[in-house]
Amino acid sequence: MNRKVLYTIAGFVAGIALIYYSGTVTYLHKKEIHHGEVIEKAHNEDGYFVIVESKNHDEPVELKVKEQSTWNLVRKETPYHIKYTWFGGKSPEIDEIEAEEEKGE
Repeated sequence: MNRKVLYTIAGFVAGIALIYYSGTVTYLHKKEIHHGEVIEKAHNEDGYFVIVESKNHDEPVELKVKEQSTWNLVRKETPYHIKYTWFGGKSPEIDEIEAEEEKGE
């Protein structure tokens, strides 16, 4: 095979790999938890976090809370409806959280 063909194939493969990688890193994942129960609250230098257990997740999920005031209002052992997002290697972050009893469920 001539070098031009090899370079073209290598460039094509590298381009596909780059597109795939950039898509997985920048893709915004969105999920919801219904009847999720906060089993633990924690904070450190990286921020405020809650650990939520739910029937629709196999393992508890650690979620970052954007505001300390929101974190202060969250109660343990209370069912919540939670919407959260994340991308790349970032921690999942809560976008919306609402106590289930307030929704009339």
